[in-house]
Amino acid sequence: MNTFLLLHYMSTLVNLFINCFTLFIIFKRTPANMRNVAATVLNIIIWNFAGNITWGIMPFYPLFPLNCYQIGGPFGRLLSKYDLGKYGFILIVLFFLNACVGVQLSFQFRWIQIALKERVQNMNKWWAYIYSASTHFWASALFYWLSQRMFLSPQDYPDFDQAYNTTPVFCMTPERSHFVAMLTVIVVSVLFASAVIIVLVYLCYRSLYNQRVTLTSRTMKMQKTFLKNLIILAHISILLGAVACTFAWAGYFFHTPNLEVLCVTAMLVVVNHGTIFDIATLVIFRYYKNAALLFIKRALRMIGLQATPIFPSIVTARESTNTTSHGTARRSIP
Repeated sequence: MNTFLLLHYMSTLVNLFINCFTLFIIFKRTPANMRNVAATVLNIIIWNFAGNITWGIMPFYPLFPLNCYQIGGPFGRLLSKYDLGKYGFILIVLFFLNACVGVQLSFQFRWIQIALKERVQNMNKWWAYIYSASTHFWASALFYWLSQRMFLSPQDYPDFDQAYNTTPVFCMTPERSHFVAMLTVIVVSVLFASAVIIVLVYLCYRSLYNQRVTLTSRTMKMQKTFLKNLIILAHISILLGAVACTFAWAGYFFHTPNLEVLCVTAMLVVVNHGTIFDIATLVIFRYYKNAALLFIKRALRMIGLQATPIFPSIVTARESTNTTSHGTARRSIP
């Protein structure tokens, strides 16, 4: 467990730094024609950030073959004393669940901006916020309702190992029927979300094709780039987030010692998912990449170092950023 906690805390610290840096770049360097895309990406990043911070405060480790988690960190005993470990677990899962919901919402809004721009351009943006909030609420409420039958106190757990009596833990029911239901919901949700995203991507490309006569080549290229970048970010969320969570749940479903390494590895992948997502965001969006490189160049100058050849585009980052941020796009769809 000590190795796991070390890796967990290191991942959390790295994620904290990169998340803050990414949020700074997005808030400071988002051009006008990217604000709608940036809003959907921010939604995903903030949910991920909240999940990683909560998980960093309350790390937990599976106690195979028991269906229990040992709570680590400075608040472990306090959470265990008041039987709050299960609520911390639910909160962490809810944050990552809402990050996945945010991925799907990003494609919904992209399709609306491309296909229904004329209809929604005069609508108040509060309707988008209300729709997003309601979608997040119902997804959270459904999971919370399903999770209520999943937990037991250590005293009520059958054949609880007395060696853990003084250890801060929370337990899940060993009844496999409940795990089958929960795992089925997770897998079906991942598959359904993936199917919806595929359909929305198809609709977006079809709408762009239908508008090829009215849109300029620059606008068409920009919209395809935005869509391609969202597809890349969605792959990261699905493969590193949802699939890793499914493996972790599957490992816990069989709860045999042989699957402990698989479960712990999947958990560490989920912890680092936000970091990889943030780095990908800074790399694939040219505006953010130039701004990040310029920031790094200035930081290196402040400490008396020069930019290395590892970042060849860092020299022209200032010019590129200034040019793109002050230029105007012809009939662009933000």
